[in-house]
Amino acid sequence: MYHMSYEHTSKAPTAKNGKTKKPISCVKRFRYITRTKEYANHKDHAEKVEYVKSGNMPSFCKDRPDQFWEAAELYERKNGRTATSIVLALPKELTPEQRIELTEKIIEQFCNKFNFPYSAAIHNHAGAISGQDQPHLHLMFSERLNDGIARPFDRFFKRHNSKDPAK
Repeated sequence: MYHMSYEHTSKAPTAKNGKTKKPISCVKRFRYITRTKEYANHKDHAEKVEYVKSGNMPSFCKDRPDQFWEAAELYERKNGRTATSIVLALPKELTPEQRIELTEKIIEQFCNKFNFPYSAAIHNHAGAISGQDQPHLHLMFSERLNDGIARPFDRFFKRHNSKDPAK
């Protein structure tokens, strides 16, 4: 079976059925996929986290991806995207090592090719109907290009000023 979902987190509230909802937080999404903070003891103990990796992070948070997602939440413009998230079912016939290899190829095409900061995790649990493994990849990335220029948190998320690039 094939499954893929694609969505954005932003600072803008969403409207559905005439009701305004608080936007989904990229910080909470990061914590969920990495099973940290409030998700460390998640209710679904049968689900295993097989792999977690972050990369292309700017210098202000090189070894702390949680700080990057917190900064995105704070400093991204008012209606800007804080993250793009993809959930992709992985073939259950693959071994955990093969799933990691496939995930790294996907990361190469979606994130490393453009130097987008990202966090990824592979989760696996038994399916409710068949009891077979249901491995899936969570990949979240920022569309803010990490160009290698050292900037503080607040400047990394500013828009490019074509009239005065120094700003």
